[in-house]
Amino acid sequence: MKKNQMNSDIYGVTPKSNERKTRLKAIAHAFGLGVGSATLLTLGGCGGGDSTTSPAATPSNPPAQSTSITGKAIDGYLVNAKVCFDDGQGGCDASLPTTMTDGTGSYTLDAPRDAVGRQINVIVTPQTSDLSNPGVPFNSTFTLSAVVTGGSQNITPLTTLVVSQVKAGHTQAEALQAVQNLTGSTSTDPGADYIAVRDTNTTAIAASMVSHMTTLSGQGPISWAQVQATMNAYAAKGSIDGVQQADINAQLANLALSTAVDAATALADPLYTVNGDLMQHVIGQPPTFGLSPIRENFTLSGSTLSVVQEAQSNGSWSPATPIGSYDAFFSSSWISLSGGVGNYEMKAD
Repeated sequence: MKKNQMNSDIYGVTPKSNERKTRLKAIAHAFGLGVGSATLLTLGGCGGGDSTTSPAATPSNPPAQSTSITGKAIDGYLVNAKVCFDDGQGGCDASLPTTMTDGTGSYTLDAPRDAVGRQINVIVTPQTSDLSNPGVPFNSTFTLSAVVTGGSQNITPLTTLVVSQVKAGHTQAEALQAVQNLTGSTSTDPGADYIAVRDTNTTAIAASMVSHMTTLSGQGPISWAQVQATMNAYAAKGSIDGVQQADINAQLANLALSTAVDAATALADPLYTVNGDLMQHVIGQPPTFGLSPIRENFTLSGSTLSVVQEAQSNGSWSPATPIGSYDAFFSSSWISLSGGVGNYEMKAD
């Protein structure tokens, strides 16, 4: 292909080039390609009947290459904790790599090139140990988090407070100010390894943030919303020990911490709540004292929600007959468990 011909094709001077570009843009549009991709197709298509093979065009969106992020998970140094990319719910995105912290609380996480700006999480479980409190297991499962700023990223209670503040609608500067108000120092870096630099004040505050949260929440899993609400309550109060469950509940009322759920999606398949092993009691007849597993079947059909009480027999479930005939018997009092009654309370969100 001659140089002047290439120039005229690229800049769209010749009528033949204009016609070809119009066709290629239509093809690109049909395949969801941008204008830049159409230009690449134009360049790849020049040359008429020339038998010379043109070099392959470079894709406009090459696949992201992988890199790695290193750092420490810190309350004290957290050993045997999972590190992962956030799934939007304070858990792990199953489509991206995960790793575990080693015996020093350090981790190396494989990551896409566009990892900067993404949230990464540390999942603390009863199997996780804190090197600052060896031999004292965690009695809760909860998440600490940070937003990746580079190839090295520590994850601490203070970075978790920053994430929580931003998710609640505060600016990054306001979130940093909240951290510094809590530590009493304008030089506090939320992502710093405060243990390594022997910052005993920040070390004590970070440990208190976690211990007070687990004390208020009790044993078992602490939801990501509860973690964020606790962190934001610390920021609002400017203290840790002064925060009580009422303060956390006030933060939970922030709609930014709630996730909208489409009922049709949630009920695409039936949902069940378990009443327990109950006895059958039909009014006017003697009760049957053999216990049967009973559940409620919630099924959405169009816009109609039906709730059916079901009993299990020989490993299979079928509607209770008559409906509402299975009851609980406590201290000589009968408690009706008709369809849709006596189940776990469902929150509005």
